[in-house]
Amino acid sequence: MISRAQANILIAVDGSDQSFEVVRYVGRIIPPGRARLTLLHIAHEIPESFWDMELNPQLPQNENWARSLTAPQRRIIDDFLDRTRQELHELGHQDGLVTALVKKRQAGVARDIIKEARQGYQALVLGRRGASRLPDLVFGSVAGKLMDRLTDVTLWVVGGSPDPGKLLAAMDSSESAIRLVDYAGQVFEESLPELLLFHVIRDFRVTLPDAARACLNDEAKELTSLAGEQAKRAAAAMVPLLQQGVQALRDRGGRPDNILAKIITEEPSRSGAIIREARQGGYGTVVMGRKGVSRVAEFPFGRVSHKVIQMADDVAVWVVN
Repeated sequence: MISRAQANILIAVDGSDQSFEVVRYVGRIIPPGRARLTLLHIAHEIPESFWDMELNPQLPQNENWARSLTAPQRRIIDDFLDRTRQELHELGHQDGLVTALVKKRQAGVARDIIKEARQGYQALVLGRRGASRLPDLVFGSVAGKLMDRLTDVTLWVVGGSPDPGKLLAAMDSSESAIRLVDYAGQVFEESLPELLLFHVIRDFRVTLPDAARACLNDEAKELTSLAGEQAKRAAAAMVPLLQQGVQALRDRGGRPDNILAKIITEEPSRSGAIIREARQGGYGTVVMGRKGVSRVAEFPFGRVSHKVIQMADDVAVWVVN
């Protein structure tokens, strides 16, 4: 967890427009001086197109061609890193706290990023899409691998160009959700922006078509009535937890009118409700736990957080351990 000392944040970049937006998002949401920012690029010594064409890079004529293609790529990434450092400087981040790190590809882009991310970073930031903009890929291939394999470092997955001004923390009653409050407070300290603690209670009754409702027998009607009462009890049980979270953030220096809590019920989908609330409320960042109340071992991410990331093409999602 992040201490009161400067946080250490790793930003994976590939030179794409989305990568620039990722860096810009971090530069805008993190208060200057609050974190050390490392821009990491994994450089391909041999262009991917070489392997696609099944050429042997060891042959002299092919090696010369490969190097002729690699040199311009290195110039492009160097220019990109210069541009992003300048952007961070203009946003108030000291040059001494911004580092650019270019490493040669070793085990593979995703594996190399994971290896670096485990060297004491409190967060790894990446974009949903990279330089390859294939319309049939919901995530870039590298981003997908990182989300599946890197389960011990908090991930910030940035889609589009989100507004960093407001945060929504998706809460449930699990331990991981409780830690969201602590994580957000420690990232920002006294600079905590507007934050909403948000809880969604599903209700299967809203998904029943009218025809199905009309055909319910007495036992089924009693069960649906009990489900409604249970939803009310669940909402009441969450109130003290949300109040505790609100007070903890205010104690850290958050302005009382900036720390809010909200519970909504009768929703068919938690993930859909979270994304809708974020967009309608202007929350550019959604903070979630990696696992929720249901801890199914087969799912590296909780079902809800995974679905939110899939839908968040214009929102940044923090997945907190």
